[in-house]
Amino acid sequence: MDSGAPEEVECCWKVDNHRCGTILPEARLGNHLAADHDACGADTRRLICMWIIPTKDGSQSLCGASFRRDNLKRHMAIHLGNQKYECPICKRTYSRADTLKGHYKKFH
Repeated sequence: MDSGAPEEVECCWKVDNHRCGTILPEARLGNHLAADHDACGADTRRLICMWIIPTKDGSQSLCGASFRRDNLKRHMAIHLGNQKYECPICKRTYSRADTLKGHYKKFH
C-alpha cells in the first residue's frame, strides 16, 4: 500500500573512508550532495562519483564514474535502483531508455 510518503534513501557518498549515512527523502539527495559533498557548481563542471557500492564478493568499491554536474541526477538513478526500462529479451533492467536501446542494439 502506497502511503504517499516520499521514499527515503541513505547517502552512500564517501566521507573519511566511510559512507555519509545521512537518511533523507530521495527528492532531496541532489541538494544534499551539492551542499554537503561539493557536488555543485556550473552545469559543465566535471564530477567524479564517490558513491560507495557493494561488490559481488561482499566488499565495497567506489563508483568512480566521471560526468558533468548537470548529469548528476541521471547518474544517481543507477545507484538508487530506479531501473524503469527492461530488455524484452534478456530481462536486464536499466535506469535510462537510451542505455536500454544501446544494450539492445549491441546484444540482440
